[in-house]
Amino acid sequence: IIANSSYTIKTANKYLISDDSITYWINVIPDMFPSIEVKEHRDSNSVKRVYFNGLLKDDYGLKKLTLNYQVMSAKDSRAGSEVSVSIPFTEEMTQSQFFHFWDLSKLNITSGDQIEYYFEVWDNDAINGSKSSRTDKKVFKAPSLLELELSTEQKNEKIRKDIENSMMLAKKVQRELKEIQKENIDKKSLSWEQKKKIEEVLDSQKELQKNIDQIKHEMTQNFSEQSEYKQVDERLLEKQRQLQDLFEKVMSDEMKELFKKMEELMNEADKSKLQEMLEKMNLSNKDIEKELDRSLEIFKQLELEQKLEDAINKLDELQQEQENLAEKSEDKGEKSEDLKDEQDDLNKKFEDLEKDLDELIKMNKELEFPNDLEDTKDDQKKISESMKESSDNLGKGKKSKASDSQESASDEMKKLSEKLQQMQSDMEQEGREEDLNALRELLENLIQLSFEQERVMDKYKKTNTKSPEYVKLTQDQKKIRDDAKMIEDSLFALSKRVVEIEPFVNREISAINDNMKKTIQLMADRKTPQAGAKQQYIMTAVNNLALLLSEIIEQMQEQMANQMKGDQECEKPGCKKSSCSKPGHGKPSASSMKSLQQQLNKRIKAMKDGKGKGGKNGGKGMSEELAKLAAEQEALRNELQKMNQQLNKAGEGSMGNLEKLAKMMEETETDLVNRRITRETLKRQEEILTRLLEAENAEREREMDKRRRATEAKNEDFGNPTEFLEYNMLKKREMELLKTMPASLKPFYKNKVNEYFNNFNK
Repeated sequence: IIANSSYTIKTANKYLISDDSITYWINVIPDMFPSIEVKEHRDSNSVKRVYFNGLLKDDYGLKKLTLNYQVMSAKDSRAGSEVSVSIPFTEEMTQSQFFHFWDLSKLNITSGDQIEYYFEVWDNDAINGSKSSRTDKKVFKAPSLLELELSTEQKNEKIRKDIENSMMLAKKVQRELKEIQKENIDKKSLSWEQKKKIEEVLDSQKELQKNIDQIKHEMTQNFSEQSEYKQVDERLLEKQRQLQDLFEKVMSDEMKELFKKMEELMNEADKSKLQEMLEKMNLSNKDIEKELDRSLEIFKQLELEQKLEDAINKLDELQQEQENLAEKSEDKGEKSEDLKDEQDDLNKKFEDLEKDLDELIKMNKELEFPNDLEDTKDDQKKISESMKESSDNLGKGKKSKASDSQESASDEMKKLSEKLQQMQSDMEQEGREEDLNALRELLENLIQLSFEQERVMDKYKKTNTKSPEYVKLTQDQKKIRDDAKMIEDSLFALSKRVVEIEPFVNREISAINDNMKKTIQLMADRKTPQAGAKQQYIMTAVNNLALLLSEIIEQMQEQMANQMKGDQECEKPGCKKSSCSKPGHGKPSASSMKSLQQQLNKRIKAMKDGKGKGGKNGGKGMSEELAKLAAEQEALRNELQKMNQQLNKAGEGSMGNLEKLAKMMEETETDLVNRRITRETLKRQEEILTRLLEAENAEREREMDKRRRATEAKNEDFGNPTEFLEYNMLKKREMELLKTMPASLKPFYKNKVNEYFNNFNK
């Protein structure tokens, strides 16, 4: 029975049929549509990690639950096919909780991409067929490069201000500690007011620690967001990691332990211990202030390098767009008005780029140790004039002249890009060389100081306190202290440029100078044993510090050697291994080959249409151009085979059938040499490009796998939303619901029980 109906009962026998009857009505309760409620939560460290929890309900039972999504690429404005992911849940119930973790980073989305997604649930209606209900569509939009740039600038500004505020707080704590120390000298025990002051200082110290933790979180989030949506140069990534490590060590565990001990000493009456602890706290806060100051300077330098890297990338992209527009301007079928609009857009982009370069100069001037940046105003002016000229010519309908101006602008952009890349390379190389020389000089001074301290210490042991030589030794110790102070200042200044110098190094030299002061005071008081012990400590600390600096020098030398080796693989000035795309130079990559193949395909198609160089006139010009195209295709094929060999050698042959792809390229070479560009040739070229795109995706997946393996020891399991969604508690409620509900209950009463428990658990 699937519809409302009735039935009648009458009495009858073989003799008589009674007129009396009774009628019953059957009301069929329709199977209702299932319902679904979903809540989503985003990870505070990455918006690409999403946690869902939801409630499914149906009057009879549930069958299936899916998460459906569709990726819309920002590059070609096309939507991909919809993907459906089945989500497990408890099916035998009329209502069920579900939990799901979604890692969007696995979808390889880039800046500007969008993802539309929704959940859909089906009931178990076997009569009419499963009915489904779905949630409203939601959209996740990855920020565009411009949005990302603005967001990064805002976050960087906040980080800078937070560091500066933390430095001010550290100075304030130092001042307050000194005041308490002075007040405590003349008093036998702590007064209530002094205890209150110490409590306030400790509160300020906790606030400082909280601020530092917050800065660490902001920095991690900022760097993570940058690397999620755009390709960041490996060197910059390494510097980001080093800066994060540096910030982790701003407040050491020893410092935290010191502050805890200070809280415990508050209740003790030992004045000398308290005074000693106050002095240690003061020194610790001084170290914190110095490390914050250092971190701020390194952060500013990193900002500058990132800005320069972004400017180069923008310029390269703009140059390619300008070159493409120059080719379009030669096409008679293109309208001048449309071309002018495109040129005006490029002009606007270049104006924005000029602002970025001006900002770069400003940022460099704000550094404590500015870099030697070359002036590019003349280059910018040439480009700007050529672009403006092309716009004017297009406005007058002179497409041929406009094309010449556009090509000129494109060439000038190439030159400017190379100049900026060379500047980037020089800034890195020369800066490292200067820092290395400064470190060597510091090491020599430190060794000399060690010898001098040893001489004074040996003489001091043998000298009587009443001897005139004793006074001279005290003066010599003061001279050593002055030299050590100079080394400390120089080392701290250098540490603002060299991130490899650990915070421990600065703390160690600071402790050496502090012990120098105490040694001089003990010598003045004629306390020979105590002064000798301090001198011995200074000797040991100086020697340890010299060893540390020696290790840092070796580390920097090794890094510079590796860097020079990497740069030699690339012919282009300032070119980085990761970005060099010239065949035959650097490590071959599917990404660079895809870009080059794309350009090659355009030129082959232009030759087919008679629009390429030599295509209109034919003859010798066309033959030369076809020979060039064939040579370039051959170079790409060689790179492909080289990459295939490397992958097979490393046991990573996971990028499809590259040998077949190489054969297809070889067929194209044959066509080009024989001056035979057919539809089949063009179709083959499209297939080559498609396969290279697949290879690029496989390469990206492989790189991601390598990164995952490299960070395996961190044990970061983002797939378990237990804490985030209170999974255990909800699961427990569900199990209690199952146990409480008798199996014999009819559907109506089961629903009532469900409603009761849901309201009770909210």
